[in-house]
Amino acid sequence: MYLLLLLGLALTVVSDGSDGAGGNQFVYSGFSASNLTVEGTATVTPDGLLQLTNGTHQLKGHAFYPAPLNFSTMQSFSVNFVFAIVTDENESSHSNDGMAFFLAPSKNFSDALPAQLLGLLNPRNNGDPENRLFAVEINTVFNSEFEDINDNHVGININSLTSLQSYVPRFYDSRIGWENMPLSSSKAMQVWVDYVGKTNTISVTFAPLEMVKPLLPQISTTYNLSTVITEIAYERFQIIKGIASGLLYLHAYWEQVVIHRDIKARNVLLDEDMNGRLLGDFGLARLYNHGTDPQTTRMAGTFGYIAPELSPTGKASPLTTDVFAFGILLLEIACGRRPIEGRAQDTPFILVDWVTEHWHKGSLMEAVDRRLQSDYNVDEACVALKLGLWCSHPLPNARPSMQQVMLYLEGQHLIPEFVPMDVACQAGFDTLMISHQSSVGTMSGLSGGR
Repeated sequence: MYLLLLLGLALTVVSDGSDGAGGNQFVYSGFSASNLTVEGTATVTPDGLLQLTNGTHQLKGHAFYPAPLNFSTMQSFSVNFVFAIVTDENESSHSNDGMAFFLAPSKNFSDALPAQLLGLLNPRNNGDPENRLFAVEINTVFNSEFEDINDNHVGININSLTSLQSYVPRFYDSRIGWENMPLSSSKAMQVWVDYVGKTNTISVTFAPLEMVKPLLPQISTTYNLSTVITEIAYERFQIIKGIASGLLYLHAYWEQVVIHRDIKARNVLLDEDMNGRLLGDFGLARLYNHGTDPQTTRMAGTFGYIAPELSPTGKASPLTTDVFAFGILLLEIACGRRPIEGRAQDTPFILVDWVTEHWHKGSLMEAVDRRLQSDYNVDEACVALKLGLWCSHPLPNARPSMQQVMLYLEGQHLIPEFVPMDVACQAGFDTLMISHQSSVGTMSGLSGGR
């Protein structure tokens, strides 16, 4: 038998400018009366222990705090839990790889695999920044594929099972110095995971059950977790409006007309309050005088965001091609998927066509990022999806201007009825696919996370 047991758990999230009283916090001194969401092999025992595994090979167990935690103004957090890894000395091999404390934007880990992937990731998404995953792994098996140091280690992980830092677990005793802690000893151990936002410091501290928190942590490293776990589910629509406002300024209100020509998630800048600020990287931008009819004769941009009329001639109105790219970005933020995704089959996934298909089926809201579950404003999501389809209409004359876009985002006008069309059906798209098939760009974490 090889069991993972959790005896107690406490977490406090401190918001910027808060003393902790106004933040998120909870304490479980045993789990008999808890309302945790458990799945897989995880269960609460009659004596109030949270048992994550049952000794069976190739299975996984999860336990989640039932409600989303608001990290929108997160400055610091502190977690303390007590665990034990109970082993059977008669077994020749371990039946579990370990456990992890983690923060993630969703409770959906159906695609995650057990064993060395700890029920957190799978080979396809391991290392993907869109995971928006922070974890502290407590591992009892050596896996060379993740560069483990041995079969008794603790590590800090960001979006990957390869740890940023990994060490043999030990604790500091001011009388005798550092002492090792074998994870598979069947003894109860305490762990503290602390993050200080002002210094971006992550620390992990171990100690035996009977000991107060040691003065020195086991692990101390620097990483800006606001780029990973900052809550943006409730700010997505605000981010969209910020981007649209910036693009409108470039098109209509600066001293010259600025055509960006490379609007994409990676070029969106967010300020400290998670407001969208358009746009980084003006390397492809062009300037025109107001009152002229700007035309482009050269195809520019990032594959997935390039308007279909730019292929094969490269001639188009750059104002409408910026609007097209903005529409793709809208869909990307609302759906949490890339504009183009490769598949094992010959035909790739095309986001705008997938959303269009949902439109025609009457299931448009099913295109919303499933990781959000029900934690979003339905009306705002509907506006984002419809406006994304309208802006990315394959016919340039059918797209709205950025002035119109802002009116719809501000709720001053209702989006009119229109019929979206598949981009792939338009002449020239196949040529575009062929000429750019090896240049699919990656997107930032803007479409992941909450």
